[in-house]
Amino acid sequence: MEQKIFKQKKIILCVDDEKIILNSLRTQLKLLFQNEFEYEFAENGPEALSIIEELKSEEKEISIIFSDYIMPKMKGDEFLTKAHEMIPDAKKILLSGQATLESVQFAINEAKLFKYLSKPWEENDLLQTVQLANLESTKQEAEKAIASALAKSQFLANMSHEIRTPLNGVIGMLQLLNSTELSEEQKRFSSIATISSENLLSLINDILDFSKIDSGKLQIEEIPFNIREITEETIEILSFKAREKQIKFYSIIEPNLPKLLGDPVRVKQIITNLLSNAIKFTSIGEVKILVSTLSKTDSEIELKFEVIDTGIGIPESKIGKLFTAFSQVDASTTRKFGGTGLGLAISKELTSIMKGEIGVISQDGKGSNFWFTAKFGFKKDEICYKSFAETEKNYNFIYYTHNNQNTITNKFNELDLEIKITDSYETSKQLILENIKIKKTLYFFDSHLKSDYEDFIEFAKPYKNLVTIKLLALGEKFSQNEVFKHIIFKPIRTSLIEQFLEKQTNSKTLNENTLNSEELKINQRNKFKILIVDDDMINQTVASKLIAKFGYKSQCISDGIEAIEELENNNYDLILMDCNMPEMDGWEATKTIRSRTEKAYSKIPILALTADAMDFERRKSFNAGMNEIITKPFKSEQLIEQLDKFLEVK
Repeated sequence: MEQKIFKQKKIILCVDDEKIILNSLRTQLKLLFQNEFEYEFAENGPEALSIIEELKSEEKEISIIFSDYIMPKMKGDEFLTKAHEMIPDAKKILLSGQATLESVQFAINEAKLFKYLSKPWEENDLLQTVQLANLESTKQEAEKAIASALAKSQFLANMSHEIRTPLNGVIGMLQLLNSTELSEEQKRFSSIATISSENLLSLINDILDFSKIDSGKLQIEEIPFNIREITEETIEILSFKAREKQIKFYSIIEPNLPKLLGDPVRVKQIITNLLSNAIKFTSIGEVKILVSTLSKTDSEIELKFEVIDTGIGIPESKIGKLFTAFSQVDASTTRKFGGTGLGLAISKELTSIMKGEIGVISQDGKGSNFWFTAKFGFKKDEICYKSFAETEKNYNFIYYTHNNQNTITNKFNELDLEIKITDSYETSKQLILENIKIKKTLYFFDSHLKSDYEDFIEFAKPYKNLVTIKLLALGEKFSQNEVFKHIIFKPIRTSLIEQFLEKQTNSKTLNENTLNSEELKINQRNKFKILIVDDDMINQTVASKLIAKFGYKSQCISDGIEAIEELENNNYDLILMDCNMPEMDGWEATKTIRSRTEKAYSKIPILALTADAMDFERRKSFNAGMNEIITKPFKSEQLIEQLDKFLEVK
């Protein structure tokens, strides 16, 4: 049965040494306010202070205190002063016909007295006094709630900035590293590090997203993306965890899905949450993700994602609480498996925004199927991968593996290729002998057996028309040789097969016109000079090196004051402005630049490079006069796209 939560009533404490006065107060207050309040009564100050101490320990709120002035053991002004030290927000009301002006003044100064009522009081005065006190108390609570919300937002903004700033350096340096000469294995290591950094970023975003959900400000983008690519990226980064537990981990994605229009980051966030949970709760068997079409119109496609595992499952009685924030099946789940319980709650909100649903089918001890649906626009004339159907005229494709054959077939079908797959080494050799004389043959060797490997080297040496590709697990020791000249790392991704086939078939990713167009862009960019303003030297290096790769010249400085001095002495075409800096921050520097309307540089495009991902920081940037906001950590393509846009590079 669902547990109902009742809001605690506020408490009125009445203190008077005359029982007749206490009884009169009790009767009148209950008659005037019915059950709106709870009541406590004491006959002297020390007794009342004990009641306050007890109620505080029970976390109950005393909203209003009525106190007589003349009482044994402790006078009313002294009691109210002590009570104020314990519960400063309570409204204190002094009841007396004998209080001196001096004592009332003392209570006002020391106890922040709310009102003084003379005995005997009018019932209407009592009514108005309690109503005003309660109204003032409610107003203070609202102000505290607003202050708390602002403090939370500021904390999240600060946390976002402090974490994102070094993360920008990590991701940026990895991008620069990826553009240098690296071996295939080094590229793979660097790629995994990049994806891991982005995965860390998504965890940080979980915390910020929950805050945005809480305030109803969560938004999604609509940009083109390849659903297979982001799914396979997620499989790749999580495959290490699956390999440690020795469980099968793979995807089966409907071939030839169109390029989607939606928010790839959010979709990947949901997939990551569901797959991470599935691996976490599975010790034997497999985890897989299935992606299929539910419905399709001329402008919209609805997809279904299913994450199926053979893990511990979920009791039917516990399923209802799964998608609630900070909730897990039971306390032992957190102790044994970890986690905050935010992932599924955020996933539920995200699927709702994407016009979809999320749910689970599970049996305790037999595994789970977490599924979600989402609707996307799509690009009618754009496919996710290049078709290699024409290459089948000149090539055969043979794949020897003991792994999931449906997954491999699925990936080659995406590229419009038919492939012969076998789990028998001898059969694979026989297939080579049958096909090698007819066409050039690409043979994918996915076996860890040393005997197969050594035998195949001797077998393959005579065949010049045979191209052999070794499938490697990351970290597996391997030396290329005259037979195995090519490697592809597992888990295998469709994009990796595509890249390999393009090299083998001499297909060019960019045609001559595209190459010429890129050269023209670089020539255009050489004419522009960018001023980079950032107090972090690593971020300066990342930004300057990244834009230099695409032809832009730059100068780096460290704060807003220097930026204005630099603009006075030199010409720039655009400013990349960090927001949080010492001396003069980016917002103040931008306001100053915009205010100097007599200067030519007052109209210069200013793009904020900020680690603050909160909405109010974005509004602050636009209000200061910035033209666009690029959130750290950023990708080079994202940065160049914005520079080209504002400098009209086409």
